[in-house]
Formats: sequence, structure tokens, C-alpha cells
Amino acid sequence: MGVPVEKINAVYLAKGETEFAVPFGFLENNSIKVFISPVNSGEKIEQSDNDFFIRDNYVVFREVLPVGTKVFIERQTDISNDTEFLNNTKLPAGTLNYALNKLTMICQELSDKLSKALIYDGEDFTGSFISKEFRKYSRKTKHYC
Repeated sequence: MGVPVEKINAVYLAKGETEFAVPFGFLENNSIKVFISPVNSGEKIEQSDNDFFIRDNYVVFREVLPVGTKVFIERQTDISNDTEFLNNTKLPAGTLNYALNKLTMICQELSDKLSKALIYDGEDFTGSFISKEFRKYSRKTKHYC
């Protein structure tokens, strides 16, 4: 299969429908997490399996969502080793592809999380978690941290 798309999530605005496309690959239905944000709410509520199911790369809600509801679909691949390779046995291509695709998906998800993380440069032990670049910028503009 390969994992050609690096995208791991999608956001939709409901318009009275029940089906929303999953525009990225996934290996197991249980790796798809769905959240909604009701109209005029900043709250993001995780949906349970009772609220939706997966059919043909679509998240299908059991009830029509109110117009204006935000729908968040995310892939959260379980970090586990499902494949065991044994010495002196055949290595089926499907088994190898599954394992490599799973690792690729996990790496994409971790990369996404790390891109949103606060980075600590390790030099300042005062409790200030400010990057070197921000400190340089702050010194130039006379804003001290």
C-alpha cells in the first residue's frame, strides 16, 4: 500500500450530513478518533463508537449533526508491535508492508505532535522555557525574557 499522504487529520463544518471523508490512510478502524465542537463552542468532545462507524473510508454518524458543528477526524495509530518475524521462515510481502506502513504512520503522527511541542534549549535552568531564537529576537527589540 505505502503511505503517500502525510496528512493525519481533517476538519469539516457540518451542513446537515452524516458522512465525512477520511482523506488519509489508516490500518485499523479503531485508529480513527472523531471529535466534534458544537456550534458556538470551543469545546472539543471525543465521540464514542456508539456515535459513529467507519464505512469505505468515511466516518458515518448515526444521527445528523447540527449545521455549523465542527467535525475533527484524526488518525491515532496504536504504538505496538503486532508483527513478529521468526528466523528461517518466509517473510510475506503483506506482513512486511503492514509493519512498515504502521511505522510510517506512527512517525507521521509523532512528527505532527513534535511540531506543536514547546522546545527547551537546555541552557536556562531558571524555569524559563524560552527558545534561543525567541531570546535573540527579544534582545533585538528590547523585550527581555
